[in-house]
Amino acid sequence: MRGFCAMVMVFVWGSLSAQHLDEGFYQREEGSSVHLSLYGGYASDHLGNAFLKEFAFSEVLTRGRIDEQRSRLKGTTLIGGDYRFSFNADIRLKEGPWSFLFLMSDVAHFGGRIQDDAFAMAFYGNKGFAGGTAELGGSSVHLLRYQKVGMGARWQDVDRSAALVVSFVNGQQLLDASLERANIYTSDIGDTLRADVIARWRMTDSTANVFSAPNGGGFAIDFSFSERFDALDSRWDLSIDVRDLGWIQWHPGGEVWDVDTVIEFTGVDVGEVSDLGSFYTLESTMNDSISAMVDAWRSSATHESYLPGWLQVRLRQSKQTGIEFGMGVAGRWATEALTYAWLESGYRFNERWLVGAEIGYGGFGKTQVGVSGEFQTGRTSARIRVSNLEGLILPVSSAGLTASIGLSIRLNEL
Repeated sequence: MRGFCAMVMVFVWGSLSAQHLDEGFYQREEGSSVHLSLYGGYASDHLGNAFLKEFAFSEVLTRGRIDEQRSRLKGTTLIGGDYRFSFNADIRLKEGPWSFLFLMSDVAHFGGRIQDDAFAMAFYGNKGFAGGTAELGGSSVHLLRYQKVGMGARWQDVDRSAALVVSFVNGQQLLDASLERANIYTSDIGDTLRADVIARWRMTDSTANVFSAPNGGGFAIDFSFSERFDALDSRWDLSIDVRDLGWIQWHPGGEVWDVDTVIEFTGVDVGEVSDLGSFYTLESTMNDSISAMVDAWRSSATHESYLPGWLQVRLRQSKQTGIEFGMGVAGRWATEALTYAWLESGYRFNERWLVGAEIGYGGFGKTQVGVSGEFQTGRTSARIRVSNLEGLILPVSSAGLTASIGLSIRLNEL
């Protein structure tokens, strides 16, 4: 009954992300076990929670909030986050060192890089650039969702463990847009634009974006290694995790746009973001002058993308009671995220209870603070972590909301 209640707690928790992975999915266990984990969330280095909340949930985004947020931008702003729900089974093979592994997961990632001028044009229009040029190059947005089903094996002895899983990846959704170069000149009276653009846009079929829609397919590898050793009169656990090393080939049902051109047209101005969804659209305004050119940019073709993966190294102290310390570093590829490094400390009351705190820097944010807790019984263990507390305490200057939860149940003791 206690295990069932813990499983219910996992499903009703909600989904909010982490700048680093929690414990490795393939943990050291004495026998067969199953693992459930859920995490998700977002962070930004220059945006604030107050602005994002008003932008997402308020009917009117006040000019004061926009002005205040713009004053805090510094060159390039990062924003991104992740969601992942995973189920893992670890089936011990007789009494030997080998286990059979089975994995299912649902994963989503989004990320963006916003130039200051792109923010200003989005919320103020192009009139503020009259007689000058807006530099939008370097801005990008990336959205990816996929599902994984995989099998593998784990080997362990007393002090070390290694696991490898190979997964089939179903690509559900992709939106990938980038501006390599985008210089937009506005005339003195604001009615003539000249755009020098190199851009790329890739998007899967928007009419087939239901859960597990087969818009692409690929493969991925997950790898985990851990070792226990004694040093400085303590027991330490070193873990190395590689997650989502793989790629997806997307079917040609979506759209691919490749733009490398200079456009000049008159009678057009880019409105504020508040104009969108009403009578005004940039496409209808420009329709007569460049519609044929836009059609030439558009194509439908097969394309590929790498998964937004992780490489993480973590060192953690392990005691029966008392204060524990740890540290780690996480790097990512196919994302805008920077390297994230953190320090952690916790107090273990006994073999069942541990509470901890961490401070880190990097990822999609700046300095980030979190708290965590672990609880273990004879057959179950549960972990919970809440981070980006600085975004809740200082919502004007910091953005982020992070939570994760995990549950492990040892089958041989049920």
